[in-house]
Amino acid sequence: MHSERNKTERKSDVNVDVEKPRYVLYGVEDVPSPPVCFLFGLQQAIMCIGGTLSLPYLIPGLICAEGNYELTSKLMSITLFMCGVATILQTLFGIRLGIVQGGSNLFLLPIIAMMASDKWKCPNIDDDSLNSTDTGADREELWESRMREIQGNLIVASITQVVLGCTGVLGILLRFVGPLTIAPTITMIGPLLVSILIQLCNQHWGIAFLSMGLTLLFSAYLANINPPFPAWTMQRRFHIVKFPLFQLFSVILSLGVGWFFCFILTASDVFPNNSTDPNYLVRTDAKLDAVERAPWLYFPYPFQFGTPTVSSVGYVGFLVVTLVSVLESVCDYHAAARMTGAPPPPPHAVNRGIAMEGIASIVSGMVGAGHGTTSYSHNIGAIGITKVIVYT
Repeated sequence: MHSERNKTERKSDVNVDVEKPRYVLYGVEDVPSPPVCFLFGLQQAIMCIGGTLSLPYLIPGLICAEGNYELTSKLMSITLFMCGVATILQTLFGIRLGIVQGGSNLFLLPIIAMMASDKWKCPNIDDDSLNSTDTGADREELWESRMREIQGNLIVASITQVVLGCTGVLGILLRFVGPLTIAPTITMIGPLLVSILIQLCNQHWGIAFLSMGLTLLFSAYLANINPPFPAWTMQRRFHIVKFPLFQLFSVILSLGVGWFFCFILTASDVFPNNSTDPNYLVRTDAKLDAVERAPWLYFPYPFQFGTPTVSSVGYVGFLVVTLVSVLESVCDYHAAARMTGAPPPPPHAVNRGIAMEGIASIVSGMVGAGHGTTSYSHNIGAIGITKVIVYT
């Protein structure tokens, strides 16, 4: 009787062998060649990099470190590092579906609320607390104390998330969560990203629409066109194959064409040279100085900004956002399973996924990212565009 139940549990897990859907070109069990795998991974990284890197740009301004480019580059390194670590944990030990993990802009809300209090409000430039006698160490302590408060509250809230996953409480609640709950939640995820998209597109709407139009052209209208490419195998030697280039790499191709177009307009000085002009950021050489100042290698380590602190108000704020992120991730798990042709994730798989997200958020708080990690819905949508399931 126990053996029959174990067989049933194994069959119900999301990691069982399932037939590849007809609309998927590379399924969970398929192994493309190493160069193609690298391009698939790069494409998924490009899909999430906009939302991921918006956090390191916004957090310094909230913790009284606006204009501190060294801190910004350090936070960018930490954010990208945690994006990779969280994704590996999720695909190996968590939900075990091809879901990219990364920083969520929802975690900016409790930070904004905390920094608006009298205790953490940034002093004015002409304030006595920032007079000419202050040293660089004093200015560093100004934002480091705020970062430590963010770290501590994030860690404690993430521990609560781990408890939800490990105790199975979330699996019990899933009995009352059906399609009528999941579908509207996934639908509302898009509007949450509108403000970030507008902020990024404001630099030049023409280039933004060019990239969007090319992605639509490649994925919807040129998807069935398979250009010929030379190939070589041991059996057939050199031969010509038809490769679905536009379907598989629609995102990379559109961004590549857009970047090359910007490079031409930069070289011909069509884009303005004035750094105060919003269109200046479209130039391909606009931020080369930041690349030159940034270190070649940077490895985040725990508590580099000091020992984290905790407050009741900050904990409640991060806890609310964490619970919202949990619900969003549960919806993403079902969407990813549906998109990849896998069976709906059972409660024990969802519990593992939420627990792994909590562990990744704890690590994120320890190394000073300033935000937790969650599932990226737009990377799940990329499966529908490229017909490729990203799986580790």
